[in-house]
This record gives sequence, C-alpha cells and structure tokens, in this order.
Amino acid sequence: MFDDFFEQAPLAKLVLTSKAYGADLHRYPEQDEELVQWLTLTANGEGTFIGALADSETLTRRQTFRIDPGEIQQLFAAISAAFRQDPPIPKPSTTGVWQLTLMNEAGVVLPLTGALGRCSATSQSNLSELIRATVKIAKVIAFGEPRPEATISRLTVTYQDRRPPVDSFPRFIYLLGFDEQLERLQDYSEQWQIDRHTATITQIQDFGADNKITRAYQLPEVVAGLLGDLEENGTFAYTVGHPPAPDVMADDVKTYQITVDYEKNPQRVLSGSFDRQGLPEDFADFAAELAELLGNYDQGAILDPRTYRQAKRRPDELIFCSVVFKDGAESYYYLTDDEQIAEGDLVIVPTGAKQHETTVKVVAVDYFSVEEAPRPVEQTKWIIGKAPATE
Repeated sequence: MFDDFFEQAPLAKLVLTSKAYGADLHRYPEQDEELVQWLTLTANGEGTFIGALADSETLTRRQTFRIDPGEIQQLFAAISAAFRQDPPIPKPSTTGVWQLTLMNEAGVVLPLTGALGRCSATSQSNLSELIRATVKIAKVIAFGEPRPEATISRLTVTYQDRRPPVDSFPRFIYLLGFDEQLERLQDYSEQWQIDRHTATITQIQDFGADNKITRAYQLPEVVAGLLGDLEENGTFAYTVGHPPAPDVMADDVKTYQITVDYEKNPQRVLSGSFDRQGLPEDFADFAAELAELLGNYDQGAILDPRTYRQAKRRPDELIFCSVVFKDGAESYYYLTDDEQIAEGDLVIVPTGAKQHETTVKVVAVDYFSVEEAPRPVEQTKWIIGKAPATE
C-alpha cells in the first residue's frame, strides 16, 4: 500500500496535526502555549499554520505564507523516504500524538498516525527540525522530535536609529559647516551582548559626538537562563516581513542586526527593519524577559533618594510612615516595625472602626522617640504589612 502510494505520483499536499498532552517531550509547557497545531503545505509553496491551546478550541494564531516550491519538494522527498519503507505503528503515548495526511498528484490520500517523539525508526533525518526550517516557524511541534543540540555561546543584538537633521535648523547653520556635527547628534545606536563563557550581559549606548554609556552585568544564572530558553524554543526563526504593497513603507531609519554565535554550529546573522514585522516573531518575548530579569538590578543605592534621605534610626525611636489613600491628598501616620518599608511602597493598613484592610502608598518614613512622636503612640494604628506585588 505504501509503496504503491509513493510510486503512483509525487506528493501534492500534506496536512499535519500535532497534539501534545499537557506537557511536551522535554519541558513543562507555558500556560498559553500552543499544544494543538495544524500545518498544511502544498507542492506549489502555499502554507497555513494554526495554533491552539490544549482544549483545541481556543485558537491562538493563524498564519498563511508562501515557500519556494524547491524547498517544499526537498521536504516532501524527505518525508516520502522516511515513511515509504517504514510506516509508523500507532502506540499508546503519554506525550502526545501526530496525524499526517498525505495526498499525491493522483488524488490518492494516505493517512498516518504516530506518537510524538518518533516518526519513523529508519529515518536518518530529524523531520520535525526540517519542517521548522522550511516553514520558518520555531514553535512547530511537528512529529515532536527533540531539537538538535545548538548551544549558544554569544548573542549580540545591535540597534541603529539614524535620523537626518531636522528641517527647523536655520540654513546658515549648515553654511557654517556644522551640518556634520548636527547629523552625528541625530544618530543613536545600542547594543546588547549576552556571553555564556564570561556570564555577562553588556549594554552599550552610543549617542554620537563621543557620548557613550556602557553597562555590564555579571549574572551567571540569568545568562544561562536566557540562552537556555532561546536554545529550547528556537532562536529567532521566523520573521513576518513587509508586504511588497506600494502603500506600505519599511522603516529603514531604525534597523537591527542579530548575531547568534554557537558552540559548534555556524554563526547566524539576521537583520532588517526594527519594527513589529521586520523583527523575528519571538523577539518581543525575549525583550520582555530580558527587561524583567534586569529590572531588579537597574537601581542602585547611591542614587536612590529612599536611601540617602533616610536618617539612621536610634534604639529608642519608633518608625512612623506617612501614607496616602487612593486619590487622596492628605497623609496619615501609621506605625511599623518593618525597617524594609520605604517611600513609594504599597502597604496594607486597618481603617475605620471595623478595621477594614486598605492598600495605601507610603510617601515618607520618619523616626521619632515617644516624646517627639507626631501623634500619641497609643492612638496610632499599625501597618499590617506590604501589599502583594499584584496590587
């Protein structure tokens, strides 16, 4: 049956459905991860990808695209070779299943089913990775085969914003020879480099005219986590790109270049317009994760007014916090024993005769002895504690 199907006529179309059971083969899934996927490819290069959550009814995205027919033919040839001599045998699976429907040019349909993680025992190629590379979508489950090892040694992201001088400058400024300096002041570039071997994250901002800022973070766990996520989920594999319509102009002023250096694999270089369609589709996730991880390290103690405005507390002094309620201008004193509470924190306090819990904002922290207290200590309520971060 299988030999007859593949000998009868070349492949014309494939439809691949992948269903993961709550967790895929190698890690715990994210809450919004597409665990049900449908991929359709035709011999003439037309493709459709649909992703859904585990319930298979909540669709997360639908993409249509075109691929060079020559690449499709190479993929079809690899799939034909894999299944022709060794058709899969359906077996129970704890990870998930895939269903493949092949149609040849004679209109004959061949359905195949298997467990995620295995497509054909004799296949020498990773068909899942071949599909991902062909359709340029990193998160395709396909047959569930694990990704090949591709350890990233360094990731470099460079951003360039080159703007011409504004027209509002008087013409005589250019006649005086200042045009080059003004144009240089309009340029801005930025680079982030994440290096596995030095465990560093480096940011370089260049404002032109010899104005430059460099920040270096020595964070082994953060570096390993960032690069590990990229290796596991695919590294900037797919970009939407700008349509060739005449009314859509690509932003050629703001550009980027992403360089991925691997331990063993060849270097990859991506570049384009720095906007939603010009950037890789998973760049937003990467940028948000990097910003969140570094957010805890951006503010030091020296320039923090909550540190240098604070007096040293004496043993006989109490901590009085001035707080304001939502949409309120007047502040009220509350007591606390928590020396970690600082100006700007949200805290929970009791209010009213029934001691309702209310979230308020701390606007000042002061130390007073009992004799110097701004109000009688016995009449002052106590802060219950810091508010949860979600409030």
